Amino acid sequence: MPVVIHSREAWMDTMEILEDHPKVTGVIHCFSGEKEFADRVLKTSYYFGIGGTLTFKKNVVLPETVRDILPLDRILIETDSPFLAPIPFRGKINEPAFVAYVAEKISEIKNISVDRVGDCTYRNFFTLFKKAKF
Repeated sequence: MPVVIHSREAWMDTMEILEDHPKVTGVIHCFSGEKEFADRVLKTSYYFGIGGTLTFKKNVVLPETVRDILPLDRILIETDSPFLAPIPFRGKINEPAFVAYVAEKISEIKNISVDRVGDCTYRNFFTLFKKAKF
């Protein structure tokens, strides 16, 4: 089954684990945008979970990484409910409906339609989890 990894301030340790287990795939949940880490993760089969932090005004690195490094076929849209609600709900309880704001921000950053973002991330989810037995 795919794994969900939440790595915070532990990129080197996380990469060591990913590289030691090349047959395992999953998603880097709540990806924060470090470009060096993104480049290394792209050499694996992992996807990037992008959430509300993408919309935060002070967050410069994640939008740049989404624009310049992350291909659309490796992005999943997610919440970190009940935390990290996107703008305009920052500071409030996050909820799944708010992923639409993340999709809009990816659309803006990548200069593509929000429908394309939705279609691709929907397909990515099923590609990643297709082998899972729920």
